[in-house]
Amino acid sequence: MHGVWMTDVFEPFPLSILRRRVLPIDNTTPFLHVCEFYRGERSVPWYLIVKWWHLVAMVSWMAGVLYLLRLLVYHSTEQGRGQQAYELLALMEKRLALYIVRPAMLVTWGTGLGMVMMNPAIASRPWFMLKLCCVVMLSFVSEWAHGYRKRLPPPHKPPRLSAGTLKIINEVPTLLMIVIIGLVVLRPWP
Repeated sequence: MHGVWMTDVFEPFPLSILRRRVLPIDNTTPFLHVCEFYRGERSVPWYLIVKWWHLVAMVSWMAGVLYLLRLLVYHSTEQGRGQQAYELLALMEKRLALYIVRPAMLVTWGTGLGMVMMNPAIASRPWFMLKLCCVVMLSFVSEWAHGYRKRLPPPHKPPRLSAGTLKIINEVPTLLMIVIIGLVVLRPWP
């Protein structure tokens, strides 16, 4: 006896959809056993574990991309002030982009696609399509910042974009995050 199924309390997607449209299963099919992670008396659906990693990666991605864009603003204001400051900012930007932002973005995408595979009915919802468009835009902004970091001019030349322009670009991920979280929490359209 392994205790109460968490899917009895929280069902990430209705099993009736699986019975009708996707899989011809009944209540004795071991499908739920595959989707469970056992720990003593409690069991946790894999969907919740994937969702947990999705949220952790998303928070890391957002923190990283916001900080990377802020470092680019600092970099543009530090032009002409010395080689040491330029090199320090360049190293910080490189490490942030390669070791935090991009891996967190990839984990966010991977876990998000995993959740869609576990709950395919969600992919047809209008709010999800809008969320997906915003996530694609956020991915574009992240990769743009990474590419802009690579093409920064040497310390004695002026930057391509002004600090003011970079500050405006720095607000784009915040606005996208507000829209994405609002869509997920409120689910405005059925």
